[in-house]
Amino acid sequence: MRLVELAVAAPVRKTFTYTFGPDLDLEPGMRVLAPFGRKLLTAYVVGFPQTTDVPLHLLRPVRKTLDFEPVLDAGLLRLGFWLAEYYLASPGEVFRSMLPSGLNFRGDYQITLINPPLQRPLLSDQNQLLEILEKGPIRFLTLARKMGKANLWRQIQQLEKEGVVEVREWLEEKSAAKTALFVDLIPQPEVAELTLRQSISLEKLRGIPLPVRLSELARHGISAATVKSMERKKLVRIDARAIRRDPFRSEVARRTEFLTLTSDQSTAVDRIKAALRAGVFQSFLIHGVTGSGKTEIYLNAISETLRLEKNALMLVPEIALTPVLARNFRSWFGEHVAILHSALSAGERHDEWQRIRRGQARVVIGTRSAVFCPLRSLGLIVIDEEHDSSYKQEENPRYHGRDSALVRARFEDAVVVMGSATPSLETFFQATEAGKHECITISERVQSRAMPVVHIVDMRTEFQKRGKAAVISDLAKRAVRDRLGRREQVIVLLNRRGYAPILLCRSCGHVMTCEQCSVSLTYHEEGRRLSCHYCGYSRSLPKKCAQCEGEYLFMVGEGTERIQEIVTKLFPDAAVDRFDRDSTRLKGGHEKILRRFDSGETQILIGTQMIAKGHDFPNVTLVVVLNADSGLRIPDFRSAERTFQLITQVAGRSGRGQVAGEVIVQTYYPNHYALKYACLQDYRSFYAQEIRYRRLFSYPPFSFLANVWIQETDLDKARQRAGIFGEALTGILRERNVDGNLRVLGPAEAALARLKGAYRFQILLKCGSRQLLHEVLELTLDHLEARKQNTSKFIIDVDPLQIM
Repeated sequence: MRLVELAVAAPVRKTFTYTFGPDLDLEPGMRVLAPFGRKLLTAYVVGFPQTTDVPLHLLRPVRKTLDFEPVLDAGLLRLGFWLAEYYLASPGEVFRSMLPSGLNFRGDYQITLINPPLQRPLLSDQNQLLEILEKGPIRFLTLARKMGKANLWRQIQQLEKEGVVEVREWLEEKSAAKTALFVDLIPQPEVAELTLRQSISLEKLRGIPLPVRLSELARHGISAATVKSMERKKLVRIDARAIRRDPFRSEVARRTEFLTLTSDQSTAVDRIKAALRAGVFQSFLIHGVTGSGKTEIYLNAISETLRLEKNALMLVPEIALTPVLARNFRSWFGEHVAILHSALSAGERHDEWQRIRRGQARVVIGTRSAVFCPLRSLGLIVIDEEHDSSYKQEENPRYHGRDSALVRARFEDAVVVMGSATPSLETFFQATEAGKHECITISERVQSRAMPVVHIVDMRTEFQKRGKAAVISDLAKRAVRDRLGRREQVIVLLNRRGYAPILLCRSCGHVMTCEQCSVSLTYHEEGRRLSCHYCGYSRSLPKKCAQCEGEYLFMVGEGTERIQEIVTKLFPDAAVDRFDRDSTRLKGGHEKILRRFDSGETQILIGTQMIAKGHDFPNVTLVVVLNADSGLRIPDFRSAERTFQLITQVAGRSGRGQVAGEVIVQTYYPNHYALKYACLQDYRSFYAQEIRYRRLFSYPPFSFLANVWIQETDLDKARQRAGIFGEALTGILRERNVDGNLRVLGPAEAALARLKGAYRFQILLKCGSRQLLHEVLELTLDHLEARKQNTSKFIIDVDPLQIM
């Protein structure tokens, strides 16, 4: 009997020892099917211990191996354990998140009635069970949902012993390789008498490249029925072969020449190339103004990486950015490029992942989960727009893509290049004051193009002029009209989707809110429905107030749908498009809208923060920012930073071609430092002021945070559970004699008190030592587990970006 250590894909923070027989050939990084409680779960082989403290007769055997070779190499296993330890997550759940969903299996037991008892048992539960089984075989998890009985598994085991039911393992693969039927000629066919149609088809087959897909033969005038009759006469062979689901939708010309680099770009490229040739870990921050040509630096660095016979990974924050980037990169590196992000189908992700694993792709572009791609000989990781909050996963495991990339690069002696016009304060502090990254500044745009001229419009003055609130200022209207007259393009930013964020009863003041969340419902003109942007709850537009039955319902505020309507009426001759989560929800939606705008088919593009970063449209000469201060009202210490980043990034979309750009920022807080410095594109001045506040109030980078969430559908239970964690935490702090170096805020009701039907409490920990913070949290969880508390109910977010 041999021992194997497994990380089970379940919410447990440890690994488990199993046994396996001589019929199984296991290696670290393979997946297996293992019993865990009453379930069959996917588990990951992580080691082979020689001994165990558990009595051998209590160890359970591995049921089945799911791989012929490891799907996680030694580097990814090491990274996975680091992530599990740092983010206090389950190793098995971390490993599961590293693989595309197309490789995930689901295990269960199938229950079949094989020998019905002559007399039914007297127990009502067993009667109900047998009635269900008489209808046919059923899986255990489905049966458990139907019956909802705690002792169901024990009853099934008893019936199995009596020979009444049969229990078999059941396995489902979510997605696998896609196959198609291909036709090929048999080299030495048997002599057969052919019909005229078969003879003609045979000659046609000899004149086309083989093998050929059966579905494509109709284009050559060959019917499937004729080919199948030829197969019966052993003239051709028809067999199923795996085909690639290619996420690239368009062909691009191969680019062969580098653009001439500016002196700043050349300096950056030279330093990165030197680090690549050294073959050791080094990290760079490219702090370049918008339009300074950071992508050209990335391309040169990746070219050098490939020349050194190593591979490269490029992370981007938004799915919307990948189609444009992928086409650009494919023009450089051809079929060596693969893309990975959640907008791909499960099959496409599966096939791209397999191409990377086999070494058929050497340059990978993707969003945060692409940091786990199976690239071997990794030489370079590029993190574009490193400041973006999309790199942080807001569900378990709650890892940060940028930080995970830095750790992976350190483990694999790779070079990391982070780029942003508005770096996160933590990254810039680490680069300029802590010396953890080399900072390279690019202060001018390519070809010496001027930065856009920015106008701040004080909407208080607009209100005084009109006697009512204005959506679009007079200055913005004139500027848009002027740019359209010159056949130039305009971007309008409003970081709020839908038609109106609030539906208000003017009679009693009641606001329509979500039944599951503590937020107002947003009205969407498309479909005429009220929707919750947190849980997805939706209902039709009411005719009367639910509170007082009053008929005077009023839309308060504007979203991108409403702005599109207003702009279309103001400029009826212009083609207007909208770019937000609603307009891009269908597959390929991002790319279709961006292509229309890039080709000039659309003159005005209205959108949320999705249009603010990474896009390069040379004909955009005007950007209008509506409600620029909305983010400043959020009770979060990062509100000013996020507002500065958003305004700076979207302003940078203007004037990237030959014509000088212009930006109009509408706000009710024109003197706020975040807006003033964003309009000046002055990052360093903003940083100098913001870092003083962070130091004064001991927020990152001068402290480390962890947020503990407690969520329950019952309010009293949520409050009780929060108290249990708070008491355990207080006890650990007392035992460790921790001084003021660690502060605990809470338990307290969260600002968003109810979300998706669950009541929410939170405990925020702020500590000057990362090591102490982790130690306290681990001891607290250990203490709770010793008291038989289900610690999976406590959601721990290390280095949180959202504290609401």
